[in-house]
Amino acid sequence: MNTNKWDDIGYSFLIDGDGVVFQGRGWGVVGAHTKGYNSQGYGIAILGNFATASPSAEALESAKRLIAAGVMANACGVTIVSRSEWGARSPVEETLMFDPKPYAIIHHTATSTCSGNHCKAVMRAIQNFHMDTRGWSDIGYNFLVGADGIVYEGRGWSVLGRHAKGWNNVSYGFSVIGNFMTNRPTQAALKAVRAMIEQAVQSGYLTRTYKVLGHRDVGNTSCPGDEFYEVIKTWPHYGRP
Repeated sequence: MNTNKWDDIGYSFLIDGDGVVFQGRGWGVVGAHTKGYNSQGYGIAILGNFATASPSAEALESAKRLIAAGVMANACGVTIVSRSEWGARSPVEETLMFDPKPYAIIHHTATSTCSGNHCKAVMRAIQNFHMDTRGWSDIGYNFLVGADGIVYEGRGWSVLGRHAKGWNNVSYGFSVIGNFMTNRPTQAALKAVRAMIEQAVQSGYLTRTYKVLGHRDVGNTSCPGDEFYEVIKTWPHYGRP
């Protein structure tokens, strides 16, 4: 700003050597990073000088995830907060997934609801519970959704989840943050879940003949809550296995 006389930092996002993402101008704001292309693209900068050395694996992985989140958010019309943005811990291990999956399994977190920046703290708490108390390698779900319809990346599209015993290798797990035994999720949250599922089909992550299931359809649990379960039973593609 002081030297170049710009009105803000030039980049859309910046990433440090540990893979932590810092928002510059963010999505939806024209940057000042590549003359002639600012209005046509986003600028992602990795902090450092890479004339003679490559960025860290953590930084490169965060860049890939950030780009994927941007593509998905634009395609399905939702905001997706990446793992780095909500402060996720690194997973202990990951099992990659490749083939399209035939099931979208719907959950609730059985916690209080959240919206805005508060959800980032809730995400960290859920991850800590899954890793430290349950002994899992990472947060269990592939994606989570706040009351305002903001989507949070859990394990994402490429990593096997741990959300439905016996079904993880054939499904993606989508969880709405909250407890929906007696109340239904907000319309914003419901819309975001359905948009993510539809985009998963278009992007080849789910098969076109996929089925939507509640967690209780495949396990001895009350998840995703009585009220939420009544909602998903009305969705296209719902069907017990």
